[in-house]
Amino acid sequence: MSTFKEADAAYESGDYKSAFSIFLALAEAGNVRAQSIVGGMYSLGQGTSVDFEKAIYWYSLAAKAGYSIAQNNLGMILLCRDPQEGIHWLLSAAEHGSPFAQQVLADIYSGQLNLPERFQSQHEDYTKALNWYLQAGENNSSYAYHRVGEMYLEGQGGDRDIAKAILYFTQAAEAGRKSSQEFLERAYREGLPGLESDEEKANYWASRLQSLENE
Repeated sequence: MSTFKEADAAYESGDYKSAFSIFLALAEAGNVRAQSIVGGMYSLGQGTSVDFEKAIYWYSLAAKAGYSIAQNNLGMILLCRDPQEGIHWLLSAAEHGSPFAQQVLADIYSGQLNLPERFQSQHEDYTKALNWYLQAGENNSSYAYHRVGEMYLEGQGGDRDIAKAILYFTQAAEAGRKSSQEFLERAYREGLPGLESDEEKANYWASRLQSLENE
């Protein structure tokens, strides 16, 4: 049997047909990572025709074995078909530490990612959203920390807290998130209820934005 290294080399060279053939043989032999990759290749039509049912089948095998990448991808495929099942697999991936799954769950719970209308009201939960955004932020997601800032600013999941909002916007901004830098530059330039204007800090964030745009 060909090796994983050979399959990777074929994939990286763009020979998807050969890569798919090797990965499929490895998947059929029980290789969990290969099962996840085969699921991905079926979903993208790489080396084979697009077939979401087969993608779900292979992702499911890897997901049930605890492979978090497969849990992520299976959850995303199933969200539109069966939101409950999709959320189940995203939760599994999130609990395994996947920042992507943590972000998606937080987006669902905060209403940022729309589910079919009959499911949306069942899953809106700002407390859960805040928890998953915080965990994703701890896993280096600047987007998640930006969303935590927005939630504290709006009082979603608790009382409105400008100090905490600024704290998390700053963490996201320091990590290079443009939208957070823009917010801080504007907030310090114009002031907010509970936040005095500060020209020095406004200029600092303006300069960071300029540097980002020049990169």
